[in-house]
Amino acid sequence: MFANLKTSIINRYKSFIFNRILRGFSKLNFTEMTDIETISKLYYYFGNCGWSAKPEYLLTCIKYAIDCNGPILELGSGLSTLIIGIIAKKKNIEMTSLENDLKWGDNIIKLIDKYKLDNIVIINPLKDYGEYEWYNPDFKKTPSFNLVICDGPPSKTKGGRYGFLPIMKESLSLGAVIIVDDTIRIEERDIIKRWAEIIEFDEIQFKNNSPHSVLILR
Repeated sequence: MFANLKTSIINRYKSFIFNRILRGFSKLNFTEMTDIETISKLYYYFGNCGWSAKPEYLLTCIKYAIDCNGPILELGSGLSTLIIGIIAKKKNIEMTSLENDLKWGDNIIKLIDKYKLDNIVIINPLKDYGEYEWYNPDFKKTPSFNLVICDGPPSKTKGGRYGFLPIMKESLSLGAVIIVDDTIRIEERDIIKRWAEIIEFDEIQFKNNSPHSVLILR
């Protein structure tokens, strides 16, 4: 009982600090938003460190979101949904996130409402396409996405993240940027090789504490 109470107090404290830091982040100018120390604090106090995108990956997402001038698509929701959602609102551009986990998606939607963000989370169970599973997006209208934050669906999904390009390639703008997490994994490298057979892109690899890649469509 004491252990449960202690955990509850710690979680409430972390939530309080996270709330304060995120609200402060929303008031920063774009240059100040790229401070890795602030991003690291948001990562820690969000309280989902086992699953959340790591600070280095978030920093890359922030930098490209700041430069983005069109709709943003996120695959898998979480801390990045809030951080990039703040930037999207400042820039007055659309952001849509696809999430296959009902409970987690509901939590993120509540946070979006709490912070009065305009981005949309579509809770979307995965569909079996035969060779792979992927989201079954039901867009009211499908914009031409300029930036894609690819951190889903979960790695255990059949085909991993492969389904993104076969399904969404016609919904990407010329020069669109795709940020792929976990590219240290063999599975992700194989997926990127298979994507290269579908569409041409240049790849920038980040080999830091959170290995990831940026794909820029030609």
